[in-house]
Amino acid sequence: MSETFRTWRIPVPARFRRAGVRKGVAFSIDMTIAALIFIAVFISVITAWSSVLDTSSRNTERKNTEILTLRIADELVRSGGYPSNWEDDPLSAMTIGLAGTNRVLDTEKVQAFINMDYETAKQILKTGGYDFQLKLINSGITKGPVPDSENIFYTRRVVLYNGANETMELYLWRS
Repeated sequence: MSETFRTWRIPVPARFRRAGVRKGVAFSIDMTIAALIFIAVFISVITAWSSVLDTSSRNTERKNTEILTLRIADELVRSGGYPSNWEDDPLSAMTIGLAGTNRVLDTEKVQAFINMDYETAKQILKTGGYDFQLKLINSGITKGPVPDSENIFYTRRVVLYNGANETMELYLWRS
């Protein structure tokens, strides 16, 4: 005597049945739609994340350049440089400072800096690949090319030069 296996059919209520849809087709269409939605959401998240990282990177670079601009300006107006008599031999300068005392610029140091080769000055100032322009507004003294970039970083310091108030402006940009 052989045993037969019976297939039990569970009745499906009418409200769950779709008219004209074959078995398995509904599942395939549902899975395709779900996969498309998942892919669209995944691509949106990746795009948004990439944008956030790009913005964060630009903000970090901008902040670092602002700090560099402030550091160079402060070094110029607060110190005499190293060695302290670098103006006698500008090529021996390790750091450039234009001050005789804090915020009082020394005429000889300013003149030595203005006469120094631009690329040498850039290297000693440690501008990190940025171009610079230094201006003493009231005296009409300028060192460096005219800024030619959309992203220019700028700082201003009030100093004494030749016994009078002077405004020093420093611009940094990447060309």
